[in-house]
Amino acid sequence: MNTSHERSGEHGPDIMIVDTPGGTRPHLALLDDPYISFCGVETSGPSRTWFALTGCKRCAAAARKKGIAAVTDVDGDMCLM
Repeated sequence: MNTSHERSGEHGPDIMIVDTPGGTRPHLALLDDPYISFCGVETSGPSRTWFALTGCKRCAAAARKKGIAAVTDVDGDMCLM
């Protein structure tokens, strides 16, 4: 599980870093609905790829619109949106 944090510093919605079938970059999805990413593509399961390095820019933009400023990346470091 990768936890997001809102701009105010308070705990935000729980989100996951996910892969897509045949995709090469990780995406973001809500833990409650992990089958569709923030950018609308179908997901295939949790990712082990760092979102900060190659994450989907459309997912990051959608996260910012939802008020999510950062995500705990797969290595435990904070990834700013």
